[in-house]
Amino acid sequence: MKTFLRILLCFFGGALLLIGLAQLTFVNIDFGTVCAPVLGALILLYGVFFDFVNKRTQSKPLKILRYAVIFGICFVLCFSGFLYVYGNHDNADHSEDALIVLGAGVHGDQVSLALKYRLDAALEYSQKNPDALIIVTGGRGFQEDVTEAYAMEKYLLENGADPESILKEENASSTTENFKFSKEMLDERFGENNYRAAVVTNDFHVFRAARIAAKCGLDVSHIHGKTPLNAAVSSYIRETAAVAKFVILGY
Repeated sequence: MKTFLRILLCFFGGALLLIGLAQLTFVNIDFGTVCAPVLGALILLYGVFFDFVNKRTQSKPLKILRYAVIFGICFVLCFSGFLYVYGNHDNADHSEDALIVLGAGVHGDQVSLALKYRLDAALEYSQKNPDALIIVTGGRGFQEDVTEAYAMEKYLLENGADPESILKEENASSTTENFKFSKEMLDERFGENNYRAAVVTNDFHVFRAARIAAKCGLDVSHIHGKTPLNAAVSSYIRETAAVAKFVILGY
């Protein structure tokens, strides 16, 4: 059993480390992208020095810490599975008045792959509900040359979206602000809460996004864009931590 656990720790930690390091070469640096290789390195070191660590952590407090780390890894894996299943079950009925597309990373003035998947889902939705207003929301972040909303509008227009159906919200710097500022625009357009809205984001983010929307006074349905395979590990690790923070702190 000890040998199996050691091999499992080395394999999982090594894979997480390599994936995280590879991802840092082509995505914007943030908490999630840094967290993945750091966590992978720690797990790998635990596997390599498994016997040494266990011998040095025989006191009750250190045993509790060791088991807490193992429990944490298991929790992240299980909760990531929940986020995946929840995020891949859309409930929008394509009769909503508006679609809110949450911003994500931009490279220069080009949308990242994760954001492209969100926008592709928005375009597909628009084909089924051409009368819906599309709000693209997101300000200019670290390592970005333009606002996320600008890059999103540009991508939508290049792929056949009706320019009259798009509204830009270029000030938000968080998911909470995405919804807060989008709600202000929708209230102005339709009257306060006199509309139905859907949100599109990547599958890992759907669960928390829906709850943040509700806290901002928006009862939204949702559709998802895929999560890029090369960003899946860091995205789900970061999102698990973000959900925990939301539950504990409320934001």
